Amino acid sequence: MPSAPTSTPVQLQPIVVAKLFEPTEEQWQRMAELRMSRPIALAEADLSNPFIYSREHGVIYIPLGHHTEARATLYAWRLGKTSYMELPHFTHLPQDAADAFMKFVPGAAFRSSVMAKEVHVWNARKVTPAERLAFGAVRSIDPAALG
Repeated sequence: MPSAPTSTPVQLQPIVVAKLFEPTEEQWQRMAELRMSRPIALAEADLSNPFIYSREHGVIYIPLGHHTEARATLYAWRLGKTSYMELPHFTHLPQDAADAFMKFVPGAAFRSSVMAKEVHVWNARKVTPAERLAFGAVRSIDPAALG
């Protein structure tokens, strides 16, 4: 009698960031003004709290009301600027720079409040299996993905 097929469980590899974002002293002062935490690895984070995440930055906790400016600030730093106000190609600051963070920074995501059920990402199809496992429910904010 043939034996029943066995399936091997799929093991997801954790996201390994060689080195998390390490803010300069000036950047850390700005992060403190925005009440942002120091970056921590996704695997170590309590994702029930409001946060911003990218593969480059790790998880940064941020209180309600500071997400837009914090994302805009991280995007400006990624472009080598000290402030999102130095991004003249955006007309609606800080919102445009915060949206650019979500669209162009790999793995960008955020949970806006403790009560939020979903983690916001630009496009859910670009979330890695390990990120999906960590985040749980995700919601795309890309207008093209909402179509």
